[in-house]
Amino acid sequence: MDFLSIFHKAKSSDESIIRSESTTDYSDPVSNSGFTYTSLDDDRLSIVYGCVRIRSNTVAQLPLKIYRKMDKGREEATDNIYWNLLTRKPNGFQTPFQLWQWVVRQLDIHGNAYLKRIRNGLGQTIELWPLNAISVKVQIDATSGKPFYTVLFKGKQDVYPSDQIIHFKGYSVDGVIGLSTIDTFRVLFDGYSILEDAGTQIAKNVAKVPNIITHPVNVKDEELRKLKDNWNNGFKGDNAGKTGWLPNTYKVEQVPNGLSAQDAQYIEQKRFSAQRIAADIFGIPQHQLGLSTSPTYASVEQMAIEFVSYTITPILVNLEQTLNDVFFADDPSLYVKFNTKSLLRGDDNSRRNMYQFFLTNGCMTPNQINDLEDNGIIVPADQGGDTYVRQLNIGPATTQSPTSSLV
Repeated sequence: MDFLSIFHKAKSSDESIIRSESTTDYSDPVSNSGFTYTSLDDDRLSIVYGCVRIRSNTVAQLPLKIYRKMDKGREEATDNIYWNLLTRKPNGFQTPFQLWQWVVRQLDIHGNAYLKRIRNGLGQTIELWPLNAISVKVQIDATSGKPFYTVLFKGKQDVYPSDQIIHFKGYSVDGVIGLSTIDTFRVLFDGYSILEDAGTQIAKNVAKVPNIITHPVNVKDEELRKLKDNWNNGFKGDNAGKTGWLPNTYKVEQVPNGLSAQDAQYIEQKRFSAQRIAADIFGIPQHQLGLSTSPTYASVEQMAIEFVSYTITPILVNLEQTLNDVFFADDPSLYVKFNTKSLLRGDDNSRRNMYQFFLTNGCMTPNQINDLEDNGIIVPADQGGDTYVRQLNIGPATTQSPTSSLV
């Protein structure tokens, strides 16, 4: 018995089904460009692999925690029943890093990511099992208006209600299922793949540096054969690299084999296609993929901030809102959140100036700063470790100096 067969199945009549399936037809791998391309090739293109790797690794490295809203501020809800599931061990074979790396990859390639909720006898989720997006079909029950999921596993189809599947959706036109990135931009990917193959052929041709031996008059075939055999046998193996000797009537010439104008155009077109895929589809700064020719420190720093704000943050919000809706819909005081502070740390000097400002203006305590730096230092409370301080010459904002009022 496979593991899916132990889950509760939900059945719906054919009359009460509204289909909302992926637009990707994996049975027809031929795209509009005439190039055969299948879903199994999704991130095997170097540029796609690079983009997906950067996005998935960036999200996966961020710590995810459960918080509880307080009257003033918030606290970590370490006593929540889902703390260990979401922050330490989502299932028996993946770490949190591996799970969220997989989820983001599925979203980036297929536009959808699915997790099966494994419950205990009390109905509490104790594990999250990943399901391959290409094996899941989403449909809407016309009576209840809720989605249900048909999962193909080892030749069997099992149907599950929405409360057993966590469905992360990417960009969608119907709100039910996300669009496949590969299918949506297939022509662009096909063009890059063709250029990548052409680049491989160019590299092979450039790597060949043939030599030719010339003679001013025609030579008999037997003499040519002997010369060829003697030359090859005399300068192979242990003799490789030695100086060759020929009769004074023969001459060795090296044939130049550089890039032609057409080859150079192929390489430039490949770079342009890579830049389009990185920027337009995945929102990756060019310098992270080696596509930028001369980035400056200031430009890289600004692009890093924009990458977090406009590329990573939307992914995180999507994941957070989905998890909150699944696990904490009945308790709005609880919520999950990825910590992005590590992505915006800046250099040592910038952090030092920031902490000095926060510390001297009563915004943070020394221990809070040490916690952000993760240096393991705890200043005792009686030595001011948990005390907010402020400069003596600064008073409350509502207090006005007598000399500051002019008549």
